[in-house]
Amino acid sequence: MPKLVYEPSPQHKWGTTEAGPPKWNPDKERCPRDLGLEERDALLAASVSKTDDRLDPRRWALRRTERGVEIYESKLTIVKPDGTIVVHGHPTRRMPPKILRAMRDQGLITSAEYQRLRRDLQP
Repeated sequence: MPKLVYEPSPQHKWGTTEAGPPKWNPDKERCPRDLGLEERDALLAASVSKTDDRLDPRRWALRRTERGVEIYESKLTIVKPDGTIVVHGHPTRRMPPKILRAMRDQGLITSAEYQRLRRDLQP
């Protein structure tokens, strides 16, 4: 049975992870240092796709911190021979309007957050 799993991308990391040492690229968003493994997996589990397909690797998630709402996007890394779909994720300032509306409709964000994010995020 195919499944969706997360593996970190060194290009988005400050430090060494299970993916190895950081290989940060200035064109890439850096993941926060305080995002732990359990929280990372919970973000993937709670993420939303455009297609409502639980195996769609292109997904968006919200993280609430004392700094405010953070947006994360996951993308396909590789499909393994056993059908496992491996994704990597990173912070983003982009979110399709459809995803933002779905998050509002699912109660993941308030109407006020929806309005602010709609204004602040790029589609």
